[in-house]
Amino acid sequence: MASIFGIINEETPKFDLLKKADAGYEIRSYHRQLQAAVTFVGAGEGATTQSGFRNLAGYIFGGNKKRNKTDENDKIAMTAPVMSYNDPKKKTTTMSFILPSKYQYIEDLPITNNEDVKLEVVEPVYSCCASVFWKMDSVIDKHSAKASPGTCAVRQRGQADCGFGE
Repeated sequence: MASIFGIINEETPKFDLLKKADAGYEIRSYHRQLQAAVTFVGAGEGATTQSGFRNLAGYIFGGNKKRNKTDENDKIAMTAPVMSYNDPKKKTTTMSFILPSKYQYIEDLPITNNEDVKLEVVEPVYSCCASVFWKMDSVIDKHSAKASPGTCAVRQRGQADCGFGE
């Protein structure tokens, strides 16, 4: 299961809207992006989540080194959403921050001071998204990112899919 939370007045990932459902779901094609991520053992609650968030926040708030400089750090703007993915098989949680679009390549990013923070490229993906959160409680299947636009797997209370049928 993936959870996404964030304040929408920050920069958000770029996407193309492919389809919109009356039920409050959209199928989106997200552009390539960079992220900082931390993976930790646990279900993503309590002190473990706080520690993961602190590690990520530490990176963007200056816990890093500018490339090609030995003693300078760099503050990175906050973006939305903050993402969290629980892997029940591995019993781990991965929390990630999408990094601002001004960074196009890993080499553009400051080097992290924390070995737990991994800098990653996220290639373009399709995703089903709840576009109206107050309307429904939804669970987005972790495989939706690899699905084609007509086959996103979203489960909503009492429904088998998000109603896009092709």
